[in-house]
Amino acid sequence: MTKFFLINILVLFSIAVSAQSQITIKTGDFSSFEINQPIDIYIHQSDSSYIQVKGNDVQRNNINVNNNNGSLKISIHGSANMNAQYHIYSKQFDKITLSGASELHTIGQISGNTLYLNLSSASDSKLNLNYIKLKSVQTGASDAWVYGKVDSMIINISGASDFDAYGTKNTYTKIIASGSSDANVNPDSTLIASLSGASELAFKKEPAFKSINSNGASEYGQKTNTSDGIELNNMSVYEEGDTIRI
Repeated sequence: MTKFFLINILVLFSIAVSAQSQITIKTGDFSSFEINQPIDIYIHQSDSSYIQVKGNDVQRNNINVNNNNGSLKISIHGSANMNAQYHIYSKQFDKITLSGASELHTIGQISGNTLYLNLSSASDSKLNLNYIKLKSVQTGASDAWVYGKVDSMIINISGASDFDAYGTKNTYTKIIASGSSDANVNPDSTLIASLSGASELAFKKEPAFKSINSNGASEYGQKTNTSDGIELNNMSVYEEGDTIRI
């Protein structure tokens, strides 16, 4: 009886192990990608470009990757593939387009000149950046949380979208917010904003220059005593005044 029980345990363990799978997809060089499905995405800056898929019973033939002159379009089919993690490696990231409740994370810090970020349909991103410029467009309850250093930010948020850059070292910010969207920013030099609907804007400190046009029920003001927490790459990051705790 004991021997039979042990054999059954070993068989079940073997099945569980075999169900775990990881595949690597060669992509060729790219600097932008688009995904329109509710999957978990992790981006890595590296010397080579490829996609690593980690999950249970991942099926390569149900993952379509098309590279059109350095721009990837990724489409996924099958429940097992939808529940997997997608680790995307590239030398540089210039443009990211997400919709369909995608979740985007950076692994380590990514750097570059300009990053175009387009989020829609309840997609979220948590990004550790070192860029000269960030241009972000967010619609349909999409959220972006940015940490690191971005010299210049141009942000357009609508619907019930949120943009949080309190943990970012920043010089210039221009923002358009509408609907019930919220933004937290931290520019040293210049803040230019246009607010409408029931949108809200908070700035961590008074910049050297600011110009804010507010309409409807929108609100804005300085807010230094923050205590907002977020998970970044399995680390708890808390913003408290001028301090970032990890």
